[in-house]
Amino acid sequence: MGCGGLDWLPAERVEYEGEGFQPGWDAWQLLGWPVVVIDDRLTVVTLTLPERAAMLEECLASVRDQTVHPCVHHVEWDMVGGEFVSTANTAVAAVNTPFFNMLDDDDLFLPNHVEVMMGVLDAEPDVDIVWTGCEVRGRDISFVEEYQPGLLQVRPYIPSNLMMRTEVWRMLGGYRDMFNADWDLLARAETAGARFLRGAYRDWE
Repeated sequence: MGCGGLDWLPAERVEYEGEGFQPGWDAWQLLGWPVVVIDDRLTVVTLTLPERAAMLEECLASVRDQTVHPCVHHVEWDMVGGEFVSTANTAVAAVNTPFFNMLDDDDLFLPNHVEVMMGVLDAEPDVDIVWTGCEVRGRDISFVEEYQPGLLQVRPYIPSNLMMRTEVWRMLGGYRDMFNADWDLLARAETAGARFLRGAYRDWE
């Protein structure tokens, strides 16, 4: 899967491929186009519904505005509604990069999110699952807990918008059709020996 251009496909699945098809740095500069940094290790995956188009556009914009772009932003539509597990499994099965990062259509990345996540991977290349703290706007809620071995077997505490090694997801067989399928996936990953690490944002101004 390439990393060139902005490619909206006229089908139920759409891929946003980072704006980094580069004919050469000099050519970009002469044309006045921005030089975009792309990390080809990462696909961002978003699940959505047809009626959430406005919400999805904000989500897409938060990925387009990243300081470091993912190779691909893959969007999968649940055309029926209520089919999270099958939609998620279809989307992640299409990933061709070593890692994927889930991003719900009603959530936004901070502008340096991908940079932070891939920085963690640079520092700890053997890690399998990475997440960061997040905030819920308008509510006094945040997710900032460090990894605590065994706690995932008791309760969820890691946000669903996490980065996972694709081969780990495949080894586990993807999401299972059950309530709290994302928590179940993480609990099974822990049991299988996956390595977890919470990333930290640098100050953003």
